[in-house]
Amino acid sequence: MKVFLGFDKVSFEFTTIAELKKKAIELNISIGEDASIGDGASIGNHASIGEDASIGNHASIGDGASIGNGASIGNRASIGEDVKLGIRIKLSDNCGIDFSFNFNNLYKYDVSGFYENTTKKYYIQLGCFTRSIEEWEKNFYNNTSEFPEGSNETKKRFKAYNLMKQLIQNHKGF
Repeated sequence: MKVFLGFDKVSFEFTTIAELKKKAIELNISIGEDASIGDGASIGNHASIGEDASIGNHASIGDGASIGNGASIGNRASIGEDVKLGIRIKLSDNCGIDFSFNFNNLYKYDVSGFYENTTKKYYIQLGCFTRSIEEWEKNFYNNTSEFPEGSNETKKRFKAYNLMKQLIQNHKGF
């Protein structure tokens, strides 16, 4: 298989992930254990691919981008420079993300938000749940075993959600 690595998108052919990881280290790219990288994928300099993550064929991961453990990035997806995507996120084929915002310590888990160019929707990730704002608004209380309605932890989670929602919807002002 062939991938393109680093600032100059140097073409590199490999047969094992171990070969790819060795070359990636030379270019300051981190590829986690059991990650898979599709044919023709492009990974920018200083990018990080998490453990068990899957990058689709001809996907593009920008310089400094970070893909979380267990994430799945679809074929021909485009992830911009310095975008950080959390654990177990699943992105479809042909999607495009140019920016992301990320926080930790707002509540029990990390919080991420981004705008997906293909669907033209804003998405928020609270812990391992990634949903569009519309989906969150229809059913925020999707994890009542861990976050019972009215509990202090749920209140913190709701504040984190609202902060991220406000931030990503106003991102054009940055």
